[in-house]
Amino acid sequence: MPPSASRVSSSFVVVESAESVREALCYSLLSFGIKGVPAASRNDALAAIRTHTEIEGAIVDIDNRDVDGIQLINDLKAAENTRRIAVIVHTIQSRQNGRDRRRRLPSEAIQP
Repeated sequence: MPPSASRVSSSFVVVESAESVREALCYSLLSFGIKGVPAASRNDALAAIRTHTEIEGAIVDIDNRDVDGIQLINDLKAAENTRRIAVIVHTIQSRQNGRDRRRRLPSEAIQP
């Protein structure tokens, strides 16, 4: 059972177009004491980050063009005030498609 909201130690924005996946990821984060802030698109994510200044990380869908995850990651890594946000890339595409998309990510977004 996830910890109560009072035991949440950090926050991540969860950027995913499918509401059910977004909700599942946010719920799963609670198991680790992390509050998931849901966002359906790049613009929603940027607005959430402006509102929730405590956000330390982002789980970003890079498959859906409506989400525009690659551009969101570029935005986060380019801005001084969001560069500190850790990014977890999430994809359901094949390995080859995933490799092609990761090549378009900024190098500082990819951790070995």
